[in-house]
Amino acid sequence: MLVGGAWAAACHARPGLPVRHYDLHGTIIAVDRDREQLVVQHDNIPGFMSAMTMPYSVGNAQDLVFVEIGDEIRGEVVDSVGSVHLEHITVLRHAKVKIAQP
Repeated sequence: MLVGGAWAAACHARPGLPVRHYDLHGTIIAVDRDREQLVVQHDNIPGFMSAMTMPYSVGNAQDLVFVEIGDEIRGEVVDSVGSVHLEHITVLRHAKVKIAQP
């Protein structure tokens, strides 16, 4: 239970700590417009995290308008001490075949 408590404490932004920005490059695996989230399979993010697939909230719902599953994207991960989201999402290459999301 200690791990859960430590994680919960880390998820609350602390005043005075810096907001950090990291470049992200990856492929969209899922789009959830209702929850304003993308699941992205991304490359290594130096100084932040290893390559993996994970959900990200988006800072601006407008960024979800033109993205689809399979699109290759570039964006910015904004980390404000436990609150992480994507901003400035750009499609580098649209998916060749559009995949219907269940």
